[in-house]
Amino acid sequence: MQSKSLNHLNDSQHDAVMHNEGPALIIAGPGSGKTRVITSRIAWLVENNTSIHQIAALTFTNKAAAEMKTRIFSMLGSTPLKFLPNIGTFHSFCAYILRENTELLSVDKNFLIYDNYDQISVIKRALNDLNLDSKIYKPQMVLGLISKSKSKLETVEIFSKSISTAFDKNIYQIYKNYQEKLIQSNALDFDDLLVNAYFMLSSNEEILLSYNNKYKYLMIDEFQDTNFVQYKIAQLLSQEHNNIFVVGDPDQSIYSWRNADITNILNFQSDYPGTKVVYLNQNYRSSQNIIDASQSVISENQNNYNRKITSADQGTGNLIITVEAYDEIEEAEKIASEVNKITESEEIKLSDIAIMYRTNAQSRAFEQVFSINNIPFQLVGGTRFYQRQEIKDLLAYIRLIININDDSSFLRIINTPTRGIGKSTIDKITQHAYVENISCYDAAKSLIDKKSESISISTGPAKNVNNFIEIIEKIKSVSTNLPIDELITQIIQTTKYKDYLINNLSNPEERFENIEELVSSISNFEPADPQNKINEFLESVSLINDVDSMNEEIEKLTLITLHQSKGLEYDTVFLTGLEDGTLPHILSFDNELEMEEERRLLYVGITRAKKRLYLTRVFKRGGWGKSEVKSPSRFLYDIPSKLVIGHKVSKPKSNNQKTNRYTEKHENKDIPKIIAGDKVNHPSFGKGIVISAVNSIDDIELTIAFEENKGIKKFLYTMSGIIKI
Repeated sequence: MQSKSLNHLNDSQHDAVMHNEGPALIIAGPGSGKTRVITSRIAWLVENNTSIHQIAALTFTNKAAAEMKTRIFSMLGSTPLKFLPNIGTFHSFCAYILRENTELLSVDKNFLIYDNYDQISVIKRALNDLNLDSKIYKPQMVLGLISKSKSKLETVEIFSKSISTAFDKNIYQIYKNYQEKLIQSNALDFDDLLVNAYFMLSSNEEILLSYNNKYKYLMIDEFQDTNFVQYKIAQLLSQEHNNIFVVGDPDQSIYSWRNADITNILNFQSDYPGTKVVYLNQNYRSSQNIIDASQSVISENQNNYNRKITSADQGTGNLIITVEAYDEIEEAEKIASEVNKITESEEIKLSDIAIMYRTNAQSRAFEQVFSINNIPFQLVGGTRFYQRQEIKDLLAYIRLIININDDSSFLRIINTPTRGIGKSTIDKITQHAYVENISCYDAAKSLIDKKSESISISTGPAKNVNNFIEIIEKIKSVSTNLPIDELITQIIQTTKYKDYLINNLSNPEERFENIEELVSSISNFEPADPQNKINEFLESVSLINDVDSMNEEIEKLTLITLHQSKGLEYDTVFLTGLEDGTLPHILSFDNELEMEEERRLLYVGITRAKKRLYLTRVFKRGGWGKSEVKSPSRFLYDIPSKLVIGHKVSKPKSNNQKTNRYTEKHENKDIPKIIAGDKVNHPSFGKGIVISAVNSIDDIELTIAFEENKGIKKFLYTMSGIIKI
């Protein structure tokens, strides 16, 4: 009887799953069933007398990890997989290793994991301590430099040895101050989870051996997205048995800005001699036309595997539709019209449709137009639930109660709700904390008790700070005996947070609903250790990313960046902003490697589509307060015309366009003479009068005032469907 784990596998998948000992590299194209391969191999190993506790499977999102666990459970059906720390993200796995060995760390077992908000808050305080200008040393930029250093295993000490400029020296001082503040707050950031795990494993032979013995098989999904430190951790974890099984696709490497290193997958065979290589070239997601379009785009990259990908069961499929618009508003309007058409005429749900774009700023026009047209949508990467103000506030109270040294939470809530504690007072507290190397909470108590000879707080503010301390102490004194819902109720009542919401913030009813949802989410949270529920919950919240927060069950269209779309799929995809300077991004023009990554980004976007793919572009796009003419994306020229219906572009003599010129010719268009005062009819807006008509390279740029209060709009004649009447 054939193993259940081997059911429904093609020959290549079967070959990969049946690999038992030694290193393996699985080059898995889009939609080729890589998750099926990983989960089937885990199930197959378990069916062949390997304990699931001997397998570590790592990926990059909680969503992917959850899907992996669900599939394994359906195959094996017994183990409560959600409690297994060895199947999850790199960060959660490293957090697990650290909490098991906190005696070797500078933080204790209940350390917090600081998210981006917390990190930026710490950077700002570091800049203030060091009297550095935040306009020069922009917090997000500084955090990026620190993160890049950590991803290369450059500790503060190592960084100090490479200082060559005054700028480097200041970054070093910020980095040093930043790390000191994290330790003071009993906190680690995302990079610290990886860096500390690496140094713990590499410096302690006993601990390394214990995890090598514990995990006989190591499996890594999306291997092309690993950075240097993740790769080094993988090498350490697999060095005893050499059973490292990695799945990835170099053509989908799009996170270099997040320090991902494509050479990890490109050099895998040389790093692991005797590697078994399996290619998964059957695509179970997309039609052949979509696959062919994606292949024609990625084949232009120098660094690609040049594979022949075939559609397993979707057939040739629909032609790819290209759409041109005058500007981003018309682009959104045309897409809205098409969405309404396909959802009304065909059996397709809004949740099967995604609008994808290169930068977050592009979502504005879609949000505006879809709201006007009553098209429900969810914005991935918008203000996530756990990032909403009222949720962050209440979580900060909880965090401070369980960790009084959490400076980030202290500073967030010391004057929330407002209690008469101004910036000057807070600055004195942080200054005293910095000088004395103590927490902000202890610094506040010290200043109230007048223990500082150099810094003092006047009577009024001191009384207000003391009131805050008393509130925290009161809540803290009862917190251990209260279930979480009652604890949050206690916080709201003691702090008068309800009055604050009603009197100071917009949409108080909605915010109370969010708080109810917070209580519910904590109450329903199932921890591995019931005695450590709150800490486990806080860790899970810290490790949530944009895609994890998506709700695929609601009937809404999805607005999402191309970077966020990796690993997702939709029946219908609109790839927008296909202009030079937008995609590819203007910052990539002078860097061949970055241009190749932009091409891979488009490749990822194309391969998210199952049945329908739209490619849209505009003539003019706004930015920095002005609108400029855009030329078609050079990537459009790589897609064979036979795959496309709609406006086609002809390849210019030089493909190295770096100027924003509209290069397409509409030589076969019969363009009438249109002047100001002419009456015209538009297919969507009806009758209107031309206010101005400006010639623009084989086209006419029209400004039209429409009847029935439909406003003034701009179009290119050849893109508009306008008829002169």
